[in-house]
Amino acid sequence: MARYQYRIAGPLRWHSSSGNALIALANRLGSGKRITIRSFEIHPTTVNTSGTAGTASAVVPNRLRLARATVAGGIPLKVAKLDTDAGAWPSTIAVTTGAAFSSPTDLRQILAFKRLSNSTAHADLVRERMIGERFAGLMPSARRASATTVERIVLRPGESLAVYPFSYAGGQPMRVSATLKLRGSPDRTFVTTGFVTNTGESAAVFAVANGDGSAIVEVLDLRFEECGTYDSPYFQLVPVGAINADSLADSNAAANILKLDTNYPDPSTWIQAVEDAPLLPFGVPESYLAEGSAGSPKGFNYLKTKDFVGPLYRTLFPEFAANAAAVRNPDTLGLHLAAKRADILVRRAGITLRPGEGIALVSGAETATITTAVGASGWSTFEFAITFDVDPISTPKLSLTGLKANSEVRVFNAGTATELAGSEDVTGTFEWFYDTETVSSVDVSILSLGYQNLRLLGLALGSNDVTVPVQQALDRQYSNA
Repeated sequence: MARYQYRIAGPLRWHSSSGNALIALANRLGSGKRITIRSFEIHPTTVNTSGTAGTASAVVPNRLRLARATVAGGIPLKVAKLDTDAGAWPSTIAVTTGAAFSSPTDLRQILAFKRLSNSTAHADLVRERMIGERFAGLMPSARRASATTVERIVLRPGESLAVYPFSYAGGQPMRVSATLKLRGSPDRTFVTTGFVTNTGESAAVFAVANGDGSAIVEVLDLRFEECGTYDSPYFQLVPVGAINADSLADSNAAANILKLDTNYPDPSTWIQAVEDAPLLPFGVPESYLAEGSAGSPKGFNYLKTKDFVGPLYRTLFPEFAANAAAVRNPDTLGLHLAAKRADILVRRAGITLRPGEGIALVSGAETATITTAVGASGWSTFEFAITFDVDPISTPKLSLTGLKANSEVRVFNAGTATELAGSEDVTGTFEWFYDTETVSSVDVSILSLGYQNLRLLGLALGSNDVTVPVQQALDRQYSNA
């Protein structure tokens, strides 16, 4: 039977709402497949080079450059219009994170720094690095009446803008916010915001590529805020009761599923994988703690507040993985980057998703009391990868019963001379296990000395076993003399 293997991999991006799935994998209802999780790997790309979790004096901040460049690919960021009467943002103008870039012409540098200390987390979370408002050189308007206005960045057809790291030793996740103007009659203004990850010097953390033949874009402002602390919520791999339907239908939320053999079929008819998706818990009501319970807080579950540990498969504390005795180096990380050591105890566990079931990676906390929940927002940057098998949920078989002694059976793809199975000297029952993806109907030939040849044409096969009683007629003209 056909078995296919796929992989999802990339940076873990902070979710937009507490308790949303960072990544969720669902087996579509009625898929006819089972999904077996072969590995689930998480490893840090940022390390704390001294002290313990929460003391990050030696952590290297995000260092970025703003440049005109050639840009390709990337993960789309949502763009919202500020006037509901405006048309949609043109699909030909890409606003992305993680895009490949080349031939940069630098306009300025940015040092987005944050101490990553829990005691100053709230103060640090409001520290911003903005292009176009706070730094000299790209001011959208003059500070004094006597000063001249600095022209905004303009992207004409075929031009692109990229913000990329010019040094890399890890880096905290960031929230990017941008205001873009689309020139026209009248001009229209749009905004985009999202969480982005510094994944290395070859990828832009933010990019705008004007692929439109006539549109002109102005960058009115662009800001970056670092997010998170090292004492952030831990990861939990959990079963899923339900995934928000709007998220499943949102193409921007879809995670890219890679075929490990390019000849494998597109898995989207069986599998859905989404990022930043609201969930319902598995096996417990949405309001997990009843009003009469002694627990706290009342009326919430672990997926909504991060403050209750519900059903789960595995747990990982990123604080341990993010501490190292030296600068970022795969040989000195606490969990290392090797797949075997980064895997969160899933390898060989055989976690299986049947049709209608799902699994998700969420963040949790160490207590059921909101006031003492761990962390403020986000965590150190992590890479993750999921490898999983897709198999038929069942292996159906075709059975021909009542065969006379020493019958010969041949099975052909319907309407062709392509033989799929066969056997000689069959008595009683012939059985053939088939793959529902490669064959849907067959022609069967049955021959036996002393009996008339029998043909069963266009025999329909399905996901369930098919049994055909056979009645072979005597060949009254047969002679073995």
